[in-house]
Amino acid sequence: MYACIHVLFERLQLNFARFYLDRLLSNFNGRLVYIDDDCIVQGDISEMAATEIAERHVAAFSTGCNDVMQCVHSQPHDYSAYLDYGKEVIKQLGIPRETCHFNAGVFVVDMERYRRWNISGQLEHWSLMNVKDKLFLEGASQPPVMIVFYNRYSELDPRWNVLHLGTTSWRVPTYTEDFIHNEAQLLHWDGPYKPWLFSNQIGAEIWRKYSIPEPVAMINSET
Repeated sequence: MYACIHVLFERLQLNFARFYLDRLLSNFNGRLVYIDDDCIVQGDISEMAATEIAERHVAAFSTGCNDVMQCVHSQPHDYSAYLDYGKEVIKQLGIPRETCHFNAGVFVVDMERYRRWNISGQLEHWSLMNVKDKLFLEGASQPPVMIVFYNRYSELDPRWNVLHLGTTSWRVPTYTEDFIHNEAQLLHWDGPYKPWLFSNQIGAEIWRKYSIPEPVAMINSET
């Protein structure tokens, strides 16, 4: 079991690091597994890395419209929650507004295809377009990924990205304790209610068991 380390930097800025994977790993052309820092991996990560990616696809993401995620009724699942369909440039994309979104915080990507199709350049383009024309309704790094990877991704088993654990300030009753502890392969506290801040979040005891204290916090506690 692995723990992701929460680092004391601007989280918003770090969200854009995924846009430049080809530059961060300039000599790597294999399969890459990207995981946000608010996650705990409970399964064998090699199984996730082996996720099938179709020939014409670049990556594998978990959508918000699967049997696992459908249990969280209050969360928006379509593109219209993220993109401003009142803007002509968004309409011209031809993406139906009811298209189910996917979460960009956990994915498997083929880096050779990522480079060949200039994914970094496309993501940067849409980010700059948003700064200029305010195309996104919610989020900053999620919508460009949804645009660029539309029809270019395969589905990741939802057990490898169990979402919405940090969306609300109460425990989500539709996730059973058995599912969280025994079936979920990767727990993701997306949203503002992080397990290191709110001890009553569902699965927070798992985070505390496997998380690694931040070096800065350890130094401050000793001074």
